[in-house]
Amino acid sequence: MATVIERLDRLRNRQTLYELVVQHDDGRRLLVQYTGAPTRNRLLTACRRWGAQLARLTGTDTLTFGARMADGAVMGDWRIVWSGLTQREAICAGEPTFIGDMPE
Repeated sequence: MATVIERLDRLRNRQTLYELVVQHDDGRRLLVQYTGAPTRNRLLTACRRWGAQLARLTGTDTLTFGARMADGAVMGDWRIVWSGLTQREAICAGEPTFIGDMPE
């Protein structure tokens, strides 16, 4: 696995991406993916892409959007939201486990 410095170096001169996470009230959180500027459409696209993993994690396949875009969406007891970190900040802070790496 690449070091933090190597991973940050690969981001040089690239578009800023934002961290989209799924988090539970008890503090557990997983990285869904990095996206461009936060929008509902990008959140929905990410949920479609990782739908099987999200459904397995949350125990439901029902996605409910919040009243505002910043509220993200809810699946069961889990919220899917932007963490407020860019990809670079997330790498420096220590990324959460990627949802695609969850065991079957």
